[in-house]
Amino acid sequence: MVVQTRKVIVFCAIAAIGTLGLIAGGQPTPGKKISAGAIKFSPATNPPKLQGSFRISTSPSRNAIPSNGTGGACLVADLNRFGIPQMSASQNRKCTKNSDCTVGLPARWSGYCDVDGERTCWVRPGPDKDDLCNKSPSIPWSEDVDHPAGKTPFDLSIPRYPEHAPLESFSSTYPGPLRWRVLACLNGKDLVEDPPGSGNYGPACRAKSASDRQRMEVFGPPRTVPTR
Repeated sequence: MVVQTRKVIVFCAIAAIGTLGLIAGGQPTPGKKISAGAIKFSPATNPPKLQGSFRISTSPSRNAIPSNGTGGACLVADLNRFGIPQMSASQNRKCTKNSDCTVGLPARWSGYCDVDGERTCWVRPGPDKDDLCNKSPSIPWSEDVDHPAGKTPFDLSIPRYPEHAPLESFSSTYPGPLRWRVLACLNGKDLVEDPPGSGNYGPACRAKSASDRQRMEVFGPPRTVPTR
């Protein structure tokens, strides 16, 4: 009886060691962070062309999130003095969430709230195209490398707004100087159901319902840019 008991104890110990080995030998998704660089522009062109950057890194920081390294960035502008987005007088042009910054925007524009800063709305003044955004929702970015926030520089002189006839450039429609910055977003490792209960899953940076632990959204430093 004693021998049998010892055999059971030995067996259980071996099984436990094997289980611990599997856990220790697993490959958990590493914590990563994303940072947004400063706006750069060439004074030699009038109006100038804008560009920014973002960077993804593996990080031991408590603020890092489990991520496969997908996401990207966009250029955003402070258009509050033009009444964009539309906000009630009680808000005093202060926001608490991204949805506060989406009212009255033209089609295919996006709005974002600087929740951790001055609580100002910033908008991507156009559709998600190469000169305003650079995103990779499924293929990881190379780490510790500065990637452009737009695949091509944003030219403030190109006619682009179909709601105006004839087409107008950004500098004509929204004469400056104006503040710009980079908004970068890192997807968490899991897809997010958006809206909840819809059965539609996608990257967290595209999901309006995603939490801060499901994605990391950061602003770069603002820079005032002359548009004429």
